[in-house]
Amino acid sequence: FSPVVLHRQGPAKLLAQRISRERSRCQAGKAQTQTFFDKVQDALYSVDAMRDEFLSRTKLRITGMDNLAKLPESSYFVKPGDWVVITGATEGIGKKAAEFFVKQGTRVTFIGRNKEKCEEVVSELRRIAPISNGTFIAEYLIADFESLHSVEAAAEAIATKAEQEGLKIRCLLNNAGIWPTKFKLTEDGLESAFQVNHLSHFLLTKVLLPHMDQPSRVVSTSSLAHAINPSLDLSDINWRYSPFNSNTNYGRSKLCNLLYAKKLAIELASSNPTATSVAIHPGVVATQLFRDFIPPSSNPNPNPNPNPSPHPTPEADGSVLINESPDTRDVTPQPVIGGPRTPATGGVKGGGDGMRSPLENLAYTVLKSPEEGARTLIYAAVVPQILSGSYLADCEPRQTTAGGRDLEAAQELWDLSIRLLNEKLSVGPMQEA
Repeated sequence: FSPVVLHRQGPAKLLAQRISRERSRCQAGKAQTQTFFDKVQDALYSVDAMRDEFLSRTKLRITGMDNLAKLPESSYFVKPGDWVVITGATEGIGKKAAEFFVKQGTRVTFIGRNKEKCEEVVSELRRIAPISNGTFIAEYLIADFESLHSVEAAAEAIATKAEQEGLKIRCLLNNAGIWPTKFKLTEDGLESAFQVNHLSHFLLTKVLLPHMDQPSRVVSTSSLAHAINPSLDLSDINWRYSPFNSNTNYGRSKLCNLLYAKKLAIELASSNPTATSVAIHPGVVATQLFRDFIPPSSNPNPNPNPNPSPHPTPEADGSVLINESPDTRDVTPQPVIGGPRTPATGGVKGGGDGMRSPLENLAYTVLKSPEEGARTLIYAAVVPQILSGSYLADCEPRQTTAGGRDLEAAQELWDLSIRLLNEKLSVGPMQEA
């Protein structure tokens, strides 16, 4: 090349570099603008969803009617004698769902971490449950959802039972969940909410799918909190590169629940067309899930346990009342769904003398009771026909955020989940991923 050509290439290269920098700045600005509007859109979605939830809750409390109440029992998808498996059934909405099903004559197997709680619940269920062929239809298995090996063992125990007794699971309710207020790794080296709320249920479902009935249904408890995150970011599930944020962390796990349910629906369409997968939002329910957010001074009857867990337990997505301890809980059988309301609890039967602090009275006025929160979970399980991949709230199909409809993100989550299970279960508990 001549000196003249080289001289001309120098300024041209500089100009190209400048154009490239300006283009990158414009693209970054557009991305920031898009992110801003995504957040605004999701905020408006949340406001609309909360308004709809308030109106539906008020209508239910006044009229006692919703889509579940309108369903004749003879049309239920889950029939007497069918088998239902539930996680998170020792407390809250999961427990209310278990009570509903055993009252209908459905066989219920629930999974819990605390043996004492499980024994209490199974005793309560057997007081209201019919006896089938000389045996009770309520039983439990112990598993810690912060341990993949523990969940795998419980799932395999259910699978073995199905094979030995010739049983098929009609409905699997993936309901257990936690909302940790502090960062915590599980024994598998994963952030606790991601593992408990999503990955452990992914594993449980994976093992149990071959033992599902035809037709059958998988119901995953998601949440309106999925709107906290405009999109699913799996690049830092263990918060190594950014400060831990409890709300963002919980919202991500609920977005995982929603996207998993949608991706599972796609997979089932080809592998088992008679099976359906749906996700639900139970509403903002007054349960133990929020106990870390209630000031200790508002609890007049604190749990006497000298070593309380710093995080909600894996059964907490539908757990017991904010101010209820095992020592004071009333275990007298009550109407399961739509029972009489009491002034002190706003419809939730509590322990002690029924007196609550002003903060708790406000909570029970604004929030749903576990009975009310369980209705959508139950409806999703028993409604005769339902669109696979749908999302329900207040016993009705609802739209999700754009992030909740991102099938590419759902595929990414699916692939990551398979990879993590292969890694963690092949070599035993590991350090941080």
